[in-house]
Amino acid sequence: MPLFGRDTELKDLAALVDGPGDRSGILIEGEPGIGKSTLVEQTVAAAATAGLRVLRTAGVEAERNLVFAGLHRLLYPLRREFDALPARQFEALATALGMSDGTDEPSIHLVGLAALTLLADSAADRAVLVVAEDVHWLDMASAEVLAFVARRIDSEPVTVLATVRSATTSPLHAAGLGAMRLGPLPDDDAQALLDSIAPELPAPLRHRVLAESRGNPLALTELPTAVVDLTDTAPVALTERLEQAFSARGATLPGPTQSALLVAALNDGDSVTETITATGILLGHAALPEVLVPAVAARLIDIGSGTVTFR
Repeated sequence: MPLFGRDTELKDLAALVDGPGDRSGILIEGEPGIGKSTLVEQTVAAAATAGLRVLRTAGVEAERNLVFAGLHRLLYPLRREFDALPARQFEALATALGMSDGTDEPSIHLVGLAALTLLADSAADRAVLVVAEDVHWLDMASAEVLAFVARRIDSEPVTVLATVRSATTSPLHAAGLGAMRLGPLPDDDAQALLDSIAPELPAPLRHRVLAESRGNPLALTELPTAVVDLTDTAPVALTERLEQAFSARGATLPGPTQSALLVAALNDGDSVTETITATGILLGHAALPEVLVPAVAARLIDIGSGTVTFR
C-alpha cells in the first residue's frame, strides 16, 4: 500500500540510510496510529537493500521495570563479538545482560561504553542502523545507554532511528537526535488514503470516517470496517473508536483464535512458539499455528519469522 502524505519524512529517512554516520539519527514523535511504525518499516527495508546491518529493539510496557531488557534485545545478535571488548567493558555488558556470574550492578557508563565499542566495531565491516521503537516504554537503563551511544556516534557509520509517543519523555529526547514530529495527514492525503482503503464507502459514512479520524492514518485504515459503530452520531474519542473497531473484529473470530490472541496479548515476548504452546495449555489440547490464521486474515496481527505482533 502506498504511503500518503509523508514524502518529506521519507526523504529525510532515506538520507539517513544513504549517509550513515553523517548524523547521529532521528527520533520520530507522534500520537498512536500516526504512522511512526510504517516509516520505520520503510526505512528498515531501504537499509537492508542498501546493505546496512539492522539491529532492533522496542519498548514493551510489561518489561519497562526489567533492567537492561531493551538493551538485551538489541545487542544479543552481537553476543559472539563480546569477547573482543576490553575486559572491564566485557564484564559490565555481560553482567548487564545476564550473561556472566557477576552480581554487582554495572555502571551505566561502562555498559554504554561497551555498547558503543561493540556497535562501532560491528560497523567497521558494514554500516549499522539501530532501531528502537516505543522508547517511552523502554526500561530506563536501556534508554540511558542508547542515549549515551547516540551522543557519541557522530564519527561512526552507526545511526539511530527511534520512535516515541507524543506527550511522553525519554532520555533519547536529549541525545542529539534530529526531531521528526508527525502530525495528522493533510485533508487531500487523508481523502486519498480513505479512497484507497474503502472506495465504495457511501458518502455519509465517508464524511463521518474523515471527521472521526482527524487525519490519523490508522483510524482512516481501520474505521471503515466499523461502519455500524459509526452510524451512531454521538461524539466518541478517537482512541475509543479504534478500540471498539479492533475488539469488535476480534469478537467475530473462532473461539480458539480468540484464546490465542489473549495469550499473545499477555505474553511478554513475541514468540509464535510460546503463544501456540500456551494456547494449547489454555485450551486443554494441542494447538497448531493455523489457529492464528483467522486473526491474520482479520488484520489484527502479523506473523513474521517466528514472531507474532499486533497491528
